Amino acid sequence: MSAEDAQEVVLRLTGGEVRALDAVRAGVGVLAGREVDRESALNAALELALVRLTDDYELPAAAAETVRTGLEAMRTTWARGNACLS
Repeated sequence: MSAEDAQEVVLRLTGGEVRALDAVRAGVGVLAGREVDRESALNAALELALVRLTDDYELPAAAAETVRTGLEAMRTTWARGNACLS
């Protein structure tokens, strides 16, 4: 990801949501065979959510296109840690 593409997003998570993110981080780390940071874990979770929305649900055409476009955009810059779950 280039510096011009980077955008800061601030998330406010509950304690349970942080624990869930850390659980994703632990699981992805096992699959990756290395430690994974929270950002990479969140990216892996987002990627899985987009794949599931694409594969498992019949969305209206406009929403389906938005999901597909988001997934493709995410994967074009995939050097970010390769913490992919699919």
